[in-house]
Amino acid sequence: MFTLPARRALWIILGLLLAWAAAFAAPETTDLAEPDAVIAQANTLGGQNEYVGAIQLLQNAIERYPSYAPLAIALANWQELRGLAELPNATGTLEERRALLRQNPGAYPDLLNEVFETYGRAVMCAPTDTTLRKAIADETREDFPLMLGQYGALALPGDPTPFTYLLSDNRLPLESRGEMQGLITMRSFPVPKRYSKDPKYGAHPDTIQDPRYLYWSFSRMILAYDYDPLAKIWRLRFRVIWQDTPGQEEARLLLARQSAQLLLRLARVGQAYSGYAPRFSPDGVVNVWLANDGEAGGESYQENIYLQQVGTARSSNEWVRELAHEYGHQSIPVVGGYTKPEWASNGYLGECLYLRWLSKNLLGDQHPWLRDGGLEAYARDRVTPLVKAFVANGPLAKNLSGTDATAMNGFVGMGLYLDMTRGGRALAQALNAMTSPNFAGPDGFLASLEEQDAYFQSVDRPIIGLRVAELPAEGPIWVYLRSGKWRGLVQRDVDNSTKAPLKCQLRFDGKELKVSEQGIFNTSELERGWHTMRITPLGNEGPAADVKLLRL
Repeated sequence: MFTLPARRALWIILGLLLAWAAAFAAPETTDLAEPDAVIAQANTLGGQNEYVGAIQLLQNAIERYPSYAPLAIALANWQELRGLAELPNATGTLEERRALLRQNPGAYPDLLNEVFETYGRAVMCAPTDTTLRKAIADETREDFPLMLGQYGALALPGDPTPFTYLLSDNRLPLESRGEMQGLITMRSFPVPKRYSKDPKYGAHPDTIQDPRYLYWSFSRMILAYDYDPLAKIWRLRFRVIWQDTPGQEEARLLLARQSAQLLLRLARVGQAYSGYAPRFSPDGVVNVWLANDGEAGGESYQENIYLQQVGTARSSNEWVRELAHEYGHQSIPVVGGYTKPEWASNGYLGECLYLRWLSKNLLGDQHPWLRDGGLEAYARDRVTPLVKAFVANGPLAKNLSGTDATAMNGFVGMGLYLDMTRGGRALAQALNAMTSPNFAGPDGFLASLEEQDAYFQSVDRPIIGLRVAELPAEGPIWVYLRSGKWRGLVQRDVDNSTKAPLKCQLRFDGKELKVSEQGIFNTSELERGWHTMRITPLGNEGPAADVKLLRL
């Protein structure tokens, strides 16, 4: 979370820096023959492979002539060539290596980041110099860095503009809450050549029979970065790419911006609640293709999200749902093998999880797709019924071993239940522990979950905690326990931060247990397996918020 001075500094750099530099950069009164001579001398050294000497010479000169942009351009050139010359196990000429780096910026991200930092300083030197801008654009047109430092964003095309939003759910750890920063290029720019054809329908048209999917090509792009406050850098998360559509230029640009801003929120809440980031792309970047053709809806393919027939009208809720579904495919491990509605369940699970997490962090959010109350309706109509069904049927229900839509819904309900009671990271751990993509039944996810719970209830880790405030009041609480005797503590919320004992009646596996005024109860000897609790508050105590269990 940024302090006020840090936020102000960031906004000055990215929002007002160009105006500041234009207003306050003092014109050089010294004869510029001297810095030009330094550039010539540096070029001579660099041409003799004396890259360190050339860089040091230019850096010293920049301290004397900070507003002379050609010095920074020359420095960026020799920084990049030095980095290319020092690449481990690299072959080919420096120019061949440069082309390879621009086509695959993830191979050596620090190098391209350094170059963009220097280009950004050059823009500071001459913020109104269109020739300088064009020179930078020519040098960087193949691709853009995966990381941006303090100045690197100034060298991006398309007017990169920061925006903020809040993660306000007090269930999140303190370090995951507060003001978050995104950065989006607000104007589109021509796509680099490698993104003019998408990897599925543009690159391999002969494998597609439906004419709606043949020979796609794309022409425009924006970039979306997320700010990492610990490393103090911007990380590229999404490239949003679309097709020229006469008469729809502004509409497509608006759709791209809104999609990018929503996806940055999805990525951030996913990391905050579960630790998940995209699984397919080595560099963590997802490409989002806005296609005019195809079938209205979304699709995931490797590290790509497709929104098809984007000219077809959709409600705000539908845009949000589609993107959350496809980002679920990108980020959540597979529990699969289903025949309906699709093979893998991580799209529907992601749709429910991400929209549930978003709904808890809408304080002051100005995204137009999130302002109309649609997330609350989604939770009521989609999430709550799935959780109720799981609570009623339990983790050993036969339908979890099936492969139809009912079975998938059962698994999604179980995933939501685990998120509500144990948190997204516990769910993530169970998913990560699966050895192969399989259905949710006894030989798949359920076995992984039971093994994980048994591990966390070992002698070294005898405590299990459950959050129960959000669960349906009419159903039992399900918990997997190792054998032995257990002591429990039932608590309620006092002010969303302080807990107090709950006076209640409690039935454990259908048998009533005595609960003390301090909210404590003890079980008899239990067998290893799934058990149920039903909690009925006494008086005006309100519902239970948490249950903690200690193995004795």
